[in-house]
Amino acid sequence: MDVGTGMPSTTIEELANNASVRHSHVIQYALDNYGYDHDDIVVIMDGDNFLIKPFSIRTLLGQNDIVGFHQQEDEFANLRKQGILTIPKGKEMLWVVFIAFNPRKLPEVRQLQFHVDVVSDVPHLPNNTVIDTGAASYKYLKNHPELRLQVYPWQSSYTYRCFSHEELRISDRLIKYMNDIAPGNVQFFIFEHFMHFSNGSFEGIHHQNKVYHLRALIDDLLSS
Repeated sequence: MDVGTGMPSTTIEELANNASVRHSHVIQYALDNYGYDHDDIVVIMDGDNFLIKPFSIRTLLGQNDIVGFHQQEDEFANLRKQGILTIPKGKEMLWVVFIAFNPRKLPEVRQLQFHVDVVSDVPHLPNNTVIDTGAASYKYLKNHPELRLQVYPWQSSYTYRCFSHEELRISDRLIKYMNDIAPGNVQFFIFEHFMHFSNGSFEGIHHQNKVYHLRALIDDLLSS
């Protein structure tokens, strides 16, 4: 569900059939029955989010209470070019493309929910805005400002194609992939450790081309 797509005329049936809402229901079921009572790190991760570099989730979480990906883009890769990884404190908006936490270490952990929600007081957004899956966590974070967070913005391949290899220091293989899928786009997180295919539930005009070259990319990464 894109920001602002919820309208006053939207029916309950339309909401119930929305992919983001159904996604929220699955996540909440998993948390209620398995996640909240788990005795180690819990990770929520989109099925079309691919780890493309060696990585340790336990190391990433470290001494933080929650780590995750942000709903909004690092526009023009301004943070990326400066070598800044995370969103400034107080502006975090978690997105279920990737979230990790240890439920044993969180206060009122069952209040940490990730459904689609109407939020206000979010930087750069109008009040009473409908936000995609993960938005409900914003209220939990506001209620617990003491939590240690690391929230990472995303950059799109569209933005990356506007810069030279030297400016962003991206691998030649990823540059090839981004050029192969143009004008289609994917999203990158944490200095290209994760690549989010995005819109994986929908077959848009560039979908098949993205899938074709994704398979080639994954094969290359696995064999290298």
